[in-house]
Formats: sequence, C-alpha cells, structure tokens
Amino acid sequence: MVLEQLLRKKLKEAGVQAWRNGAKALAQHIISKEAGEFHWEDYPVEEDKHIRIEFTKDDGVELERIFDKFQGGLDDAVSKMAEAAVDKMLARYRKDWHQYRRAEDRYIGTFRNNLEDRWGEALDGLRLLLDLCRDEGEKFYRRLEKSKAKATPYARILLSRLHCRACQVTSEIITLLENGYARGAMARWRTLHEIEVVATFISEAGNSAAKRYFDYEIVEAKRAKDQYQENYEELGYEPFDPDKAASIEEDFARILSQYGSEFRNPYGWASEFLGNKSPRFADIERVAGAARMRSHYKFASYNVHASPKSLSLRMDTFSEGTWPIAGASNAGLEEPGQNAALTILRVTYLLTKNLTSLDNSIIMNALINLRDDTIEAFGNCARQLADDDADIRSAVEEFDIEVDTTLI
Repeated sequence: MVLEQLLRKKLKEAGVQAWRNGAKALAQHIISKEAGEFHWEDYPVEEDKHIRIEFTKDDGVELERIFDKFQGGLDDAVSKMAEAAVDKMLARYRKDWHQYRRAEDRYIGTFRNNLEDRWGEALDGLRLLLDLCRDEGEKFYRRLEKSKAKATPYARILLSRLHCRACQVTSEIITLLENGYARGAMARWRTLHEIEVVATFISEAGNSAAKRYFDYEIVEAKRAKDQYQENYEELGYEPFDPDKAASIEEDFARILSQYGSEFRNPYGWASEFLGNKSPRFADIERVAGAARMRSHYKFASYNVHASPKSLSLRMDTFSEGTWPIAGASNAGLEEPGQNAALTILRVTYLLTKNLTSLDNSIIMNALINLRDDTIEAFGNCARQLADDDADIRSAVEEFDIEVDTTLI
C-alpha cells in the first residue's frame, strides 16, 4: 500500500492513463516472490511508448515518510478497534453471565450436597467441637474480666486472644472443607498450627515472654514502615506520615534499649527464654512439643507458597493425570479436618489446664472423645470415597471412560 502510493505519483507523471489500477498491480508485482516481466495487458498505454520509472534516495525518504504516517494511523486504528472489541466482548460476557451463573449455582449446589452426604458426619463433628471450644474460650474470657490480679496477666490475655484467632481460623477451615477446597484448608491449618505453637510456648514461658510478644509489635511496625517507604513511589502512594514515622522510630529505639539489639531479629521476642539470639520458628516449635507435626506443617506449606511441589500434590484427586485441579474437589478433606480437630482442642486445653474442678474435667474429657470420634469419622469418609471411586472406575473400565468421583 505504501509502495502503491509512490507509484501512483510516478505513473501519473509519466502519462499513464490507468495510473490508479496500474500502480496497484505493479506494486503487487514488485513485492511478489515471483521473478519475471510485468505485462501491462490490462492497462494499455500508447503504442511504442516507453516509460521509465526511477527511484532515487529522495524516493526512499518519501517511502519511509509515507510508511511512518501509515504505521501511526494503523496503530491508532488497531487501538480503537481493540477498545471497541473489548467493550463489546465484556458487554456480551456480562449479558450471558446471568445464565451461566444460574448453571454454575446449580452445579455448586449439587456438588456441596454430595459432599455433605459423603463428609457430613465428620464435618458435623468438627463443627460441634469448634462450637464447644468457643464456649470454653468465652468462659475463660469472663474469668479474665473478673480477675483482680495486681500485675497485668499478659500470658492469660495473650492466650485468650490467640484462642479467638484459633477459633476463627478453624471456622475458615470448615468453610473451605464444606466447599471442597482441601488444599486451602490445609494452608489455613498451617496458620492454626503456628497459633498453637505460640500459645503453648507462652503457656510455658509465662508473663515475661507474653509481654515481649506484645512489645514485638513495635518491631513489626518498624519493618512494615521501612518496606512501605521503599515501595510507595512505585505503587503511586503517598509517603509515610512523618510524625507517625518518627513515633515508630522512637518506639523502636526504646524497645531495643529495653530488650537488646537481638530483639529486632525474627522471633526476637522468644530469644531470652530460648537462650538464642536468632531463634527460628522450628526452635519455638520444638520447645512447645509440637515438632511431631513438622512433616504436616511442611506439607501444608506447599499449599501456601508457589513452589514446584505444590503443582504435583495429589491430595485432592484420584485421577491418574498430573494436571492440578482448577476448582473444588471432595477428596483430601481428611487431613486438614483431622489436623484442625487436634489443634483447636490443644489451644482450648491451654485455657483450662490449671482448672481442677470436676465440671472442667468432665467437659475436657467430653471434648477429647468428640475429637477422637471426629478424627475417626474423617478417616471413614475418606476410605468410603476411595472405595466408591474404585467401584465406579471398575464399572466403566470396559467403556474406556475417565471418571473422577472427586469432582462429582
């Protein structure tokens, strides 16, 4: 098209009458891969008239100018076409989504009903266990409110708050299990395990460690402020408020003066009790007696981080393929469900372990029995699902049909 514009001018100057159509045909001939003569039969010229067309350096410059102008116009046209296409596409998607949404809701509703049929007994056990653990947490809080201790009971306050978080996280786990997201539930159990480890550690270390834990929020505030200052321009945010920044720096300097420079390290709040200036979570976990769950914790970490191992985990499918599931599944619920039952009861026990009343003994033993029944129920449901999957696969084997009951 660019070459044609230049040829039109030259053919017209040479006296060719059919200079418009001739320019188009000649341009196509010049840029074609076929070599040979160009025959002008369709565009006759005066007999015995010879035409000579020359391209000079100025023509080369003119070609570039025409092409640049054309390219700029083409970019604008494509951009406008794309914007118009996007608007039309989104309008069509939004219009059609209501119909797709109803179909999706029906599918999800059927899936959840089937999941409840398979796992309902186990899930009900976990729901009841959480509800009773919440009751114990509320009782502990009421006793704490009535406490007349002269010194601030940092450890008891912290245990109560950690128990609230543990109940909330357990509720999140149940929600994920009810909807068929075993990996997500396992990832949330990882948080629940961390809460239990810290709660157990504080229960053993006492008020001093709990006070340090609360004061460590200053270190985290300083770290968050510094990170914000590094990236706020790139994110298009306003700079950190100078007065708040100065206050954080002042608090940070004061807290390091009080506890020592090692307090700034990760888990620095636990360094004194551990006798370690740079403790790790594994050190706290070991002292808390929770190292036995390390393999479960590592397994749960795969579902938190974007690690290669997370792509090959097969906890939520019986399919032989290696491609990960992009949605819900009713397989793999037993491990996060069982772990949640174990962990929420451990955190609850820390609130009541110093109570010696008969009522408390009866309640805790009842909760232990409920926990054990729930763990067993999750195991039974998982085995039944595996048996159902095997039976269905056997029934359709002769038809060469790939069926995954975990998606049904």
